[in-house]
Amino acid sequence: MKLIRANCREQLSCDDVDFIVEALGTANDRHFLSDLLTDEGTRDLILDADKLRDAILDNPQFLHITPHLYFYILVRQTMRRAGIDDRELADYVAEVVTDFSKTDAHRKSLPDNVRDSSYLFEMIAALQDADDQTAFQIRAHIGNRSLFMTGIFAENLRERTRRRGSPDISFYEQMGANSFRTASHHHLADEFEVSHVFGTLGERFHETRIALNDLKDRYLSLGDIEPPTSLLLS
Repeated sequence: MKLIRANCREQLSCDDVDFIVEALGTANDRHFLSDLLTDEGTRDLILDADKLRDAILDNPQFLHITPHLYFYILVRQTMRRAGIDDRELADYVAEVVTDFSKTDAHRKSLPDNVRDSSYLFEMIAALQDADDQTAFQIRAHIGNRSLFMTGIFAENLRERTRRRGSPDISFYEQMGANSFRTASHHHLADEFEVSHVFGTLGERFHETRIALNDLKDRYLSLGDIEPPTSLLLS
């Protein structure tokens, strides 16, 4: 099944490990630090180091790390600052941002037989005739899309509301939260180990969105980039 998972921390490349070791280690302990990254619990503590965030921000043009590590570190730091201390949730949100930041890559979270629509009513209409698995994927997709749009393109959405009378951010928040909440109770959420993340996003969508707004303002320079039409829900 095509489904975004909380697995940024499991996708560390050799370049990612080299970056971590270079940023945190000394000449005498780099081999030891590299070994520690193979232990899940120790790895998570290492990835929380402020020095990694600083190393990313100090040399952004010279980074040779994966988007998974880049966004996980920044999302984790931002969400902790917002009082959301949940590694699995941060990992999932980072993977959503990573996935939706790639051109057309967000298609991978939809079944092949569902057209990725820019209109909410078409996505909801697809739910009416969808089988059990497809309905679960569509709800997850609507939740992910809502989170990315309200988190990274909040100002663009506000401008569309002012100029065109488009739905405001609260509309996207409600759709995202409801979609995650419904998906969290689906039996496939347990099977794919996303019930906790979906349930938390269903309850804390607004707080998570605000944290992403902070991340975008602090760390991402998007200028006047408009959100892709394919990501708009209405």
